Amino acid sequence: VLAVVLLPLHVIGEPADGPAVSVPALVRFGALFGVAALATGAVLWSVVTALPTQPARPYLQFALAGSYAKVTGTVPVAVGQVLRVPVSVSGDTGGLAVQSKINGAAGSPVPVVAGGAEVRVTAPAGCLSQLSLVLVKGKTELRSVDLYLSSCAHG
Repeated sequence: VLAVVLLPLHVIGEPADGPAVSVPALVRFGALFGVAALATGAVLWSVVTALPTQPARPYLQFALAGSYAKVTGTVPVAVGQVLRVPVSVSGDTGGLAVQSKINGAAGSPVPVVAGGAEVRVTAPAGCLSQLSLVLVKGKTELRSVDLYLSSCAHG
């Protein structure tokens, strides 16, 4: 833009005298430049609005549900205890499943039905274990939440 504005000033004026451009010539050039800028903006705006757009997909939310949604800290368990951990999923839930991983060992995926799933896991031996619930689509991991299970005796 600066080059376009300065080019006519350099061409019209004499180098020895400096630019000698009449005010009407500057007004005409400014008006022409303004019209060209508005026309370019209008063309770009019409092209952008005419192009098809892809609607934004709803955000996929994955969280613990039921009483597990309020857990802070570790979950006290007994070794061998069967836990039923509900999860909620909102958004596009087609083809999703929840897979449990206890200390890295993966369990069978449970399909998400009607915005939720209930994962059943058996508390392992060991004082402290990590239970990861992973939202998967096929073999792709999308989201995860972790619970820590404690089977240590608290005195």
